[in-house]
Amino acid sequence: MMSETVFEDLAVLIPELIIASAAIISLILGSYFKKASQYIFIPIAISSVAAIYFAITGYGQDLGALDDSILYNSYTILMKVIILIAFLGALLSLPITKLKEAVIPFEIPVLLALSVVGMLIMVCANDLLIIYLALELMSLPLYVLTTFSQKHSRSHEAGLKFFMLGALSSCLYLFGSSIMYGFVASTNFNMIGEYYVSVMNSNEIEIAVPIVFLIALVLILSAFFFKVSSAPFHMWTPDVYQGAPTFITMFLSAASKVASISVLLNILYMPFIDLIDQWQQIIVFCAIASLFIGSLGGIMQKNLKRMLAYGTIGHIGFILMALSVGELSGIIGTIFYATIYVVMSFLAFLPILALETDDKYHGEIKEISGLAKSHPLLAVIVLIAMLSMAGIPPFAGFFAKFCVLFSVIEQGLYSLAIIGVLATVVSCYYYLRVIKIMYFDNTNHTFTINIPFSVKFVILVVALFNIGYVIMPEPILALARQAAESLISI
Repeated sequence: MMSETVFEDLAVLIPELIIASAAIISLILGSYFKKASQYIFIPIAISSVAAIYFAITGYGQDLGALDDSILYNSYTILMKVIILIAFLGALLSLPITKLKEAVIPFEIPVLLALSVVGMLIMVCANDLLIIYLALELMSLPLYVLTTFSQKHSRSHEAGLKFFMLGALSSCLYLFGSSIMYGFVASTNFNMIGEYYVSVMNSNEIEIAVPIVFLIALVLILSAFFFKVSSAPFHMWTPDVYQGAPTFITMFLSAASKVASISVLLNILYMPFIDLIDQWQQIIVFCAIASLFIGSLGGIMQKNLKRMLAYGTIGHIGFILMALSVGELSGIIGTIFYATIYVVMSFLAFLPILALETDDKYHGEIKEISGLAKSHPLLAVIVLIAMLSMAGIPPFAGFFAKFCVLFSVIEQGLYSLAIIGVLATVVSCYYYLRVIKIMYFDNTNHTFTINIPFSVKFVILVVALFNIGYVIMPEPILALARQAAESLISI
């Protein structure tokens, strides 16, 4: 009976086990076979496809593992698949990375795989302690990868800042979790939710929530506000985005954000849903701050990656808007926007990766003038990315913003919706400025760009998604709705 239970628990974690096994085996092979180590990313990419397959085959099930510390339902499966697809896209884009070495260091795909294992566990964790372990497993490889570029001191600076502030966020999370454990005597979400209900029902007279309990919740939320680059915890984002290798910036901007957003959804809508009157105010404040800082901060940026960093902060503001709704429509908007954001992020950073194959390009926005003449197809990709991020129809970014604004207006949060629209209008300036420089500024500069086939494939897929989403929008919305219903039914 015990062995059957163990195998059932392991079956829930098959995607994580596949990626972890591939990472360990690849680490051993890369250490012994130096000449073939640059191709290590290929078996890891194959393992990610296998992980996606096994995750999808369990879609629609509702299971628990390790005494309900791990959940397996439509919500966790969808978020895992999104992360794995982002991971696969990053691996296929790896051949374009321009590092000091002539070959791709095998440590890069191995560290990425280990980070993804942490992300996958975070998504399905139903326990504060397991979330912490997964959070560190996700973060530690990213700290190393951020400093991987040996040619630029900015990379080392970015890694140090990322590590120091990441350690601070981990401390905040552990402090909040320890306070929560002191109240509940458990770190399991189910027990935390039951504790709050029992406290509120222990007396006929309504009693106030213990203030220390709320402080613990604020500390836990603050740790993940850092991870998702929400204001006022955004200070690391522009420096890390600019200093890290662009390939790592792209992965950090997409996959890690989805994992952290998933944890926020788990925490707020499972053990703390009855405290919505308290945490909703916090989420709304952070959403407004992120919208303002993201829209205004990007205007003065001259570096393209720093500009996209502030754009990320603005997008997180929209996601927090949806998160603050507290209803099914808000969860749908959060999942839907996070999915679209991954695609937009890849489409924005892949052209930068391609431009970096030309030694004359140093990341400044003004340096892309003339791209429309020398490489018109790549310029069209940048055009689509900027328009989609700006939320201009008929691109996918517009529908993501519309879904969030609709859910906010539906709940009567009109002021928040107006702020979201105003922030979008302001951010349009720096997105459209990129298009103006690319197409209309005079220059004699020509680019020498070499794009591998696998990268062209990823660019084509994400570009077609951004353009063609308007044709078939229903499948993704249906998946988001099913995942949201699965989350609130727990």
